[in-house]
Amino acid sequence: LTRLLNRRAFDAEFARAVARAGRSGLTLGLMFIDLDHFKGVNDTYGHTAGDSVLREAAARIKAFTREVDTLARYGGDEFVVVLEALESPADAEIVAGRILDGFNMGFQFETGRIKLSASIGIAIFPGHGRTPSQLFEAADRAMYSVKESGGAGFELA
Repeated sequence: LTRLLNRRAFDAEFARAVARAGRSGLTLGLMFIDLDHFKGVNDTYGHTAGDSVLREAAARIKAFTREVDTLARYGGDEFVVVLEALESPADAEIVAGRILDGFNMGFQFETGRIKLSASIGIAIFPGHGRTPSQLFEAADRAMYSVKESGGAGFELA
């Protein structure tokens, strides 16, 4: 649907990216992105609208990342991004802010404009974990913290 990696392909690439970061000593960021209130899009406008929003969300996320970064649709309305070779954790926060700004434009559909925001959790290698599972858990916890605070934002683990 989104032409992004699926969960299995992402997990394999993420493991390789963490190994590369460990060997090189470079900083790596993992962003876990969950669309806020996406179920309401499907319930109100139908699954065709939901699919359209997912495709556009994927395109917007891709527009704010680099060729070397890895993107995937991890679940229904969940996306993950691996940001390799970051200068600092602040670089991941800049990317997250751009993604949120991109979502603030709304999503056009046949029946009008759909407003949708995202909650983003960010984990940084090696500070928030040295293994893929540690980083994923840290990013997931940070994302849920954003959701509990009302969504439409990002948080560093």
